[in-house]
Amino acid sequence: MVKEGNKKRILCEGLKGLMQERPLKNISVRDIVRVSGQSRSVFYYYFRDKYELLNEVCYQDIIIPFAKDLTAENLNDKFLQMLETVKKDAVFYQNALDNPYSMEFKQFVIQSFTEVFEDMAERAETDGMVYFSDRHFTAEFFTYCIGGMLLHHMSGNAETPDMLSEEFFSLAENRRKLLFENVAMKI
Repeated sequence: MVKEGNKKRILCEGLKGLMQERPLKNISVRDIVRVSGQSRSVFYYYFRDKYELLNEVCYQDIIIPFAKDLTAENLNDKFLQMLETVKKDAVFYQNALDNPYSMEFKQFVIQSFTEVFEDMAERAETDGMVYFSDRHFTAEFFTYCIGGMLLHHMSGNAETPDMLSEEFFSLAENRRKLLFENVAMKI
């Protein structure tokens, strides 16, 4: 018997496999449950529709590994790891953006990063690294920088993960220097 959490993951893997072959708009719930070996009732127990399942795949494969143990020191490594995941599953992510739901999917990605970076900025404020007035801006900066670059990478741009990661690190380092100079000036 398949454990409950595994059923959800099996559905995610089924969708990923199907989206290697065709866009989400050409995939039905029936297709997903067929390749997953699950019933429709199992599918609807976990997900409202295939779009919510798409979000779950992204959350499990990208957001959770990125956010887990995220620090300022490993941010660039986590970003590179995330880009390499997208590159490995490039067809899946390109198909994720090629559907009538793509705007909602993009909003889901941005909202997920907003939560990650709001938490990170809050921890930085607690540690005295950033003031409240800077916290929201810092979280937004990293959300749109990383989320935007990730979505751009998902769309199939030709830049390599290493190149994007280096560009991001340069921008982030400049923002960090400005932030710490600003903190030093306020003290």
